[in-house]
Amino acid sequence: MVKPSVRHRDGLLVVTALALLLTTHACVQISTSTTTASGSAGGVGQGGLSDERIREVLSHLAAKVIAPAYKEAADAAAELDVATKALAADPTEANRAKAQQAWQNAMKAWQAAELMQVGTSGASEFVLGGEDYREEVYSWPLTNSCRVEQEIVEGNYIGGAAFLSEAVNVRGYDALEQLLFDPGVSNTCSVKSPINTMGTWDALVGELPSRRADYASTLSLLLAQHTGELREAWLGTGGSWVGILSQAGRDSEIYPTAYSGLNAVSDGLFYFEKVTKDLKLGKPLGIFDCETATCPDLFESPYARADKAHLRANIAAFRLLLSGGEGEALGFDDLLADLGAESLATSMTDGLDEADAALDAVGEDSLHEALSKDRVSVLAVHTAVKKVADVLKGEFIETLGLELPKGVQSDND
Repeated sequence: MVKPSVRHRDGLLVVTALALLLTTHACVQISTSTTTASGSAGGVGQGGLSDERIREVLSHLAAKVIAPAYKEAADAAAELDVATKALAADPTEANRAKAQQAWQNAMKAWQAAELMQVGTSGASEFVLGGEDYREEVYSWPLTNSCRVEQEIVEGNYIGGAAFLSEAVNVRGYDALEQLLFDPGVSNTCSVKSPINTMGTWDALVGELPSRRADYASTLSLLLAQHTGELREAWLGTGGSWVGILSQAGRDSEIYPTAYSGLNAVSDGLFYFEKVTKDLKLGKPLGIFDCETATCPDLFESPYARADKAHLRANIAAFRLLLSGGEGEALGFDDLLADLGAESLATSMTDGLDEADAALDAVGEDSLHEALSKDRVSVLAVHTAVKKVADVLKGEFIETLGLELPKGVQSDND
């Protein structure tokens, strides 16, 4: 069995941030449960499913759902790299519009991969085989607009490789969004920030378009590299995560049982519970961890206002993992059917349909805008997402004999 090499990277901010998120009920990287289910090849584990049947489903999900998601993410990142290079060479509004569209396309692809943080993309502290790629690519909600603006002034983004030593929240898709979609001449730092007290920000106002474009080009290059490495990890010819996940329980250094592999994919689904439901909807709606009636500034995508598109991609990814795709594709629904629980899969699919319909019913272009005009419509999206999340952490886990990720047992809503 080939095991992808573990890269040792500066993870201090990642680890600290994850610890903070765990204590505030906002864990982005869901920790992987370690199941005790066992069974020889063809045997039956604690959930009543044979190891071979589990590996059959894992093989399909790995090869036909997860690996293609990372390929799409890498391809979109490569196109974004081309667009931002053109913007840096000629920072016109036309080129900025093209780069913005490329960012939208790349984020749509990445938002699907967000629910597939299995193996190398996961946090090394929490996910079996994790190598901290997720924060390298997208650190939301650990964003800091002032830090991005300080980097614009300092110019440390020149020379992409050296910029890898900077904090993750100044070099991912979230920082890139700010650079491409914020055309303003003011900054979000306090009046006491050195870039304001020393006048360095004001001194370069005329250079902002070109500096943002250069910075964006550096970030896009890094993102193309990171997502390309993820694509190689899943599709590489020298041994890949497709093979590792497909062979769970067969002398695997990472997944000692078939059920541990299945639990790893199941844990990825809990992004829908902890992030999609709670962070992307619950907090902005004021359901918890919000000191006012609502907290619209906590919505994802504050500059591009692409929060609805991000949610749609999350819903679509959940649907893919549940069903395995079109036709005779294998997914979690097939395992539920094997256990006589087809109605449970139908209930979850219906909930996903309701979530899509609720998004369609939001009249504004973004949830941020809709919250002040029609909170009820945004709340309906949360209600539909919660319906699926509740089944996920209840009947779904119990029926399949899996374990909840840590931090999910207690809920705020």
